[in-house]
Amino acid sequence: MAEASTRPFKLPETLPVMVLERLYPLPGGIQPLFIFEERYRHMLEHALSTDRLFAIGDRRRDGSLRPIVTAGLIISAVRAADGTSQLVLQGIHRMRITGWQQEEPFLIATVEPFETDPGPAEKVHELSQEVEAILEQFTLPEIAGNLILLRQLLRQRNDPSFTCDLVASLALRRPAISRALLEERRLLKRLEILIRELKRVTD
Repeated sequence: MAEASTRPFKLPETLPVMVLERLYPLPGGIQPLFIFEERYRHMLEHALSTDRLFAIGDRRRDGSLRPIVTAGLIISAVRAADGTSQLVLQGIHRMRITGWQQEEPFLIATVEPFETDPGPAEKVHELSQEVEAILEQFTLPEIAGNLILLRQLLRQRNDPSFTCDLVASLALRRPAISRALLEERRLLKRLEILIRELKRVTD
């Protein structure tokens, strides 16, 4: 089962990491970012001069970074006169941090793909259809205003993993749930988590 990305390019073996608290982008999701710290200005220059990829990571209480991140592609970068930048990052694929190539002036991790366990196809398809049905009840502007286009996109892709990640990126607001979905390898369990949270929001 493919991730939300169609993987048009080779996944990286190293990945710059920006550390932000309680932010967990998912594959397929869009994340706007404002770059102002000096270290992340350097990171941005590095990313733009190589493969335009980096990840966002979150630290545990002991200071270590959580190992599962999403490789994100810079699809837009606008630099201001003061050196700050406005970015749009699109999630590409879940990755596991396996070590560190660099710590200064910014983090560069060694990574490997964190592949999805597709699970039983029939049950996964059933839950994916349930997710799409729940969408009809949503009133969030970012979903309700584009529900027809979203439905067409999901049907065109016909990929339950893509459905789960994209809907979660658009509809969920609780960081703990986004982290659970990011770190869960089993697609069936991801869909169950998503459905439970969507029902909580719509009730």
